[in-house]
Formats: sequence, C-alpha cells, structure tokens
Amino acid sequence: MKILRILGYIIIALSIVGVIGAQVTKSSYAKRAKVYQRIERTEEAALFGDVGTKIGSPQALIIDDEKAILPEKLEDGTPLISENYLKENNIYPLQLKTINETTTMATMSSLAALIVGVLITLFAGSKLKATSL
Repeated sequence: MKILRILGYIIIALSIVGVIGAQVTKSSYAKRAKVYQRIERTEEAALFGDVGTKIGSPQALIIDDEKAILPEKLEDGTPLISENYLKENNIYPLQLKTINETTTMATMSSLAALIVGVLITLFAGSKLKATSL
C-alpha cells in the first residue's frame, strides 16, 4: 500500500505541473496573438486595385513570420496577412482559439488526474491504517 500511496503523490504532483504548464502556455500565446484578416491576392484584384479576396473573418492568430503581414489594412484597421505567402512557404498560422481549446482540455485532464491521485492517496492511507490496527 505504500507504493500505491507514493503513486498517488506522484500523480498529484504531475497533475499540478500540468495545470500550471497549461495556464503558462495559454498566457504566453495570448500575448503573441493579434487579430488578422487573411487575404488572397489575385491578378484580377491587382488589376482593379483591390487588396484581394478575404478568406473567412478576422481571427486572432499567432504569426511568427513578419513577411506574411501586408502593409495595407482594412477600413477598421485590421492588419492583413498574405495567404499567397503562407502557401508558398508552407506556413499555417496558429489560431488563438486552438490554443485556448487545447489548454482547456489539458487543464481538465490534469484536474481529473489530480482527483484520481487524491483518491488513490486517501484509499492507500485508509488501508494502511486498517492493516496496522
């Protein structure tokens, strides 16, 4: 039963590290994220002086390659990202929404593991007391 109790403590410690790690990761990426609009430039758009075709709606993205950011902006000031540049360089921008969902799942899993670790430790502790009586 002592091994079971030690296992419970290890699970508790690792789950606490998991919760803290998920929150640190989430806040780190949130600081780097900005709202961008992805734009695909075509020859037709250039011919008419248009910026390009919007792809989806503006999203909070993490972009590490500054060359992908276009100098133009939308009317509301949203910066533009060149979809052509992203495709040419095989870059897929990371959405903040993805980071939030992933870290939420990691946090919930770590909290579930914490509960299991506490239950294992309590069970092992009660069995140790019962056998020593």
